[in-house]
Amino acid sequence: MGYINISELKSEYPSVDYSVYSDMTLSGIIETASARVDDYIEYNLNFESISGEISKAYIDSDNSLVIFPRKKPIVELLSVELIKGSADISLTLTNGINERIYTIPETADRIIFPISDISLQSVSIINFGVLKSVDFFSKISYTAGYNTIPTLVKEATMLFALEKISRNLNITGANNVSQGGISISYNSNNGNRLVKEAERLLIDYKKVSGW
Repeated sequence: MGYINISELKSEYPSVDYSVYSDMTLSGIIETASARVDDYIEYNLNFESISGEISKAYIDSDNSLVIFPRKKPIVELLSVELIKGSADISLTLTNGINERIYTIPETADRIIFPISDISLQSVSIINFGVLKSVDFFSKISYTAGYNTIPTLVKEATMLFALEKISRNLNITGANNVSQGGISISYNSNNGNRLVKEAERLLIDYKKVSGW
């Protein structure tokens, strides 16, 4: 599903001549533009539940277990297992009074468990002191994404859509194209101000690896 609809695009950029495009074609352009957003940030922004995602984990300098899921913003952690070789342990997510023992910082791009608060649901040979110096993984289920797509993402999607429309109009391969108040200059690496501005708007949404 696209991050914008046809009405939003036409309302934001009314000076563009859309008469040469059917609604089906414009919908296709919007889907392509939305896919370009996903390609740039390396994940899809729509809200969803994700099950059994494998990701690296590590113990930081504060002796906290840190996990970077592939998608943000993280909304809720549903389950987590730590995997090291044949050892596989599940962690409880709440304490005795049903409070979460993990935190999701304001950036909503990672999950943090203070080691002192971790409770194991099964016996394991894993020694948390050793985990600081070895590779191990997490297997997590969680919810992430947006129920309402952020304004900056919508704006970036529109810019990618306009860039696509302008390229469709540029059948002669000209270095400069003007249409409906939009002027675009192309260079040898196909960079242009619309794409650069879209990527600037999206920079804070890019996937965070944490490594």
